[in-house]
Amino acid sequence: MKNYFGITIGPIFKTLEKARKTRELWAASYLFSYLMKLLIKKFKAQSATFVVPYIGMVEGKGDSPHDILSSPNEAGIFADRCVFFFPDKEDLKLEDIEKSILKVKEEIFESIDHHLKAHFKTSGSQGVYNRAKAKNYFFNYFQIYAASKPFETRISEENYTNIGALVKELFDVLDLLELQNNFVQIEDVPYLESLLTYASFRRNAELSFLVEDAYGDQVNSLRFESIIEIAAKELIEKLNAADKAEFLNFIGDDDKSDDTIAFLARKKPDLFKTYHKYIAILHIDGDGIGKCLVEIEDANYKAISKALMEYSLVSAAKIKDFGGVPIYLGGDDALFFAPLRYNERDLFHLLDELDQLFLDKMAPFNLKENVSLSVGVSVGY
Repeated sequence: MKNYFGITIGPIFKTLEKARKTRELWAASYLFSYLMKLLIKKFKAQSATFVVPYIGMVEGKGDSPHDILSSPNEAGIFADRCVFFFPDKEDLKLEDIEKSILKVKEEIFESIDHHLKAHFKTSGSQGVYNRAKAKNYFFNYFQIYAASKPFETRISEENYTNIGALVKELFDVLDLLELQNNFVQIEDVPYLESLLTYASFRRNAELSFLVEDAYGDQVNSLRFESIIEIAAKELIEKLNAADKAEFLNFIGDDDKSDDTIAFLARKKPDLFKTYHKYIAILHIDGDGIGKCLVEIEDANYKAISKALMEYSLVSAAKIKDFGGVPIYLGGDDALFFAPLRYNERDLFHLLDELDQLFLDKMAPFNLKENVSLSVGVSVGY
């Protein structure tokens, strides 16, 4: 009997809450996207076919082909769930999937272990690093649950091949599994916080496995922008080379916003505006997509998944063109930083562009339900 399998990972929001800087928020988010990518690669190597997410070639920046599994994506694009099956293996059981999950935990821990060893050795961090304790901590901290459904449960006179409904059934089971909480022993050593600090962009430090995976060959020339750099990006770009170098040295690793703003106001008094003091944190979520995916014809299911993945990549480019910084872009779900205004455009121009792009990507499918984007915006000083 052929089974469909679903996997969910976490705890995402609990990890995001640990971030203290923009770069740490990126690392917290990308950590789980990277974990999901490892899981996808593991099962793809075992000849799995994925229903969710789409993992083939897509049109990326400039309509050029983009391989989402092997090309740098810069921000996390893999959500916390996947659904797959094995066309030529009917005897695989949930226990086999769970064994592979353990191997992926081993794989990601080896990367974590390598960087934490270096971090604790060079930074004078709190406590003494212990590999065995760190491994036990992360194995318990990462919540990876799997569920399965026999394909035959979808065969009936009313609903005989509805992949969308099958995915929903698996997601309902995963919803229940997510309510379980692993017991994570409280350690004197801040393993997770140290990982987020060291695995993000840091000056004069070894590049982490997350940064290398996200940025590839571009990584040597990059640093993750602080809050003030994002908020006042249009102003910073107008600094001459000497002032820009002084600015980067001035802010250092820690974002001292009041002093940094005063520096910019002093260097560019004719261009400095009040809005340069403020940054927007945005969360975008699609409305009606879940219901449409349940009801959509099987022939369009893969196509709409591909369209959502393409939307992620193109929207990332638009956010960066506006001076923003993507944190997570998973189809109809996105989290990013942005300035309030950038080069004659305000934030609402960007949101209009993202909304129209989303509608354009969904238009070919003639969905029965109206789909749209909802945006939550938090503006802070």
